[in-house]
Amino acid sequence: LMPIYNPFEQTLTQYLEEFIEANFWKINFGAKLELYQDEENSSGRQFQTTIGRIDLLAIDEHKKDFVIIELKKGRSSDVVVGQILRYMGWVKENLAKNEYNVRGIVIVREKDDKLQYALSQIQNIELFLYSISFDLRKNK
Repeated sequence: LMPIYNPFEQTLTQYLEEFIEANFWKINFGAKLELYQDEENSSGRQFQTTIGRIDLLAIDEHKKDFVIIELKKGRSSDVVVGQILRYMGWVKENLAKNEYNVRGIVIVREKDDKLQYALSQIQNIELFLYSISFDLRKNK
């Protein structure tokens, strides 16, 4: 079955990455993370590598970890798992070397059994769920 295209959902996911970046310091990722910045001041958002673009690349200076954050954005579970592992390998080889560890975070809107089963076998990738809500009130 093909997923039903939902333009509202597509628009929200486009802004999710922007929202996370703007509120990065407020989000509880279980550790104090900062968006990575390289010597050329390239931002950790849409961080360009030779093998693709990482949604968000962060660093945990306290634990000496690089953290790859990927938003599922409608891709299949298998694609997301393969992609984050590929980015983790690239960061380990090119940025972390032997000084830092590398871990990952996958962010999804709703529970996904296939993704949970796959990630249950990988110790250094966590799964986060997000929800969006609006509150409309009459102005008194």
